[in-house]
Amino acid sequence: MSDPFAEVEGIAYCDAIVTFVDILGFRALVAKKSESEVAAAIKRLQQSLQPEPVSGKRKLLVRPIRPSRVHAFSDCVVRVRPVDDANAFGPTFVRELADLASIQASLARAGVFVRGGVTAEKIHSSDTVVFGPGLIRAYELEAQLAHVPRIIVDPAAIQRFSSRGIPPSRMRIEMAAMRRSIRHADDGLWFVDYLRAGAAALNEEGAIRDLLREHRDRIIDAAYEVDVASSVLPKYLWAAKYHNGACGRILKKTSIPGITISKNELPSFERLRLPILLKR
Repeated sequence: MSDPFAEVEGIAYCDAIVTFVDILGFRALVAKKSESEVAAAIKRLQQSLQPEPVSGKRKLLVRPIRPSRVHAFSDCVVRVRPVDDANAFGPTFVRELADLASIQASLARAGVFVRGGVTAEKIHSSDTVVFGPGLIRAYELEAQLAHVPRIIVDPAAIQRFSSRGIPPSRMRIEMAAMRRSIRHADDGLWFVDYLRAGAAALNEEGAIRDLLREHRDRIIDAAYEVDVASSVLPKYLWAAKYHNGACGRILKKTSIPGITISKNELPSFERLRLPILLKR
């Protein structure tokens, strides 16, 4: 009998930015959407954007960056973006976070909410197989820390990003670019701040209000589709809280009829303010 652990030639880990994403409510999505619509949502998670070259100081951030290799299975998507060398780590990390923010914003606007984890680790990715420490770590971030519709950014990856020995001027540029795509949560974790990034990309108040209004409507729709006792409901209530906070940060107002979410529009919103009661 052959040895199942006999070495296979041509297999090697590479350094990469690895993202694991899970679509919330996938069973309901499959039930109410056509197969082409479900495929379109998954395909959106597979996209890799490339910014247009610009002049000036920011050109450091738009050097050619390889697109992500994507593996999709049912409601799970793994994105692997190779880091070609140590000098490319910062721009590659920034670009993947920007892509994730853009993807998450467009999906949420359409009523598809995701959670996940993004890290920087070793991984092997080919047309037929993907495995390695990076995949395990990204999955752990999604399964153990995300909990709600957010993509957690690995603290170890942020530490690696901020501790590089690069010129201070470049660090400031790349750090500012990274911060445009992420936010520090109340629980101390960093996550992809897709509404802020989406609003910044629009750069026009009317379009920004449309984005926020559609995001608001999709959250309310999703919350009303689940039972009030469901374990899924708190995930959409978190999204509502994130939405209102983002509206305040972006539009500088805490209550905007038709854009922010009130307890009258989402009565279960009050559950976020109640203490957690343990069953005896």
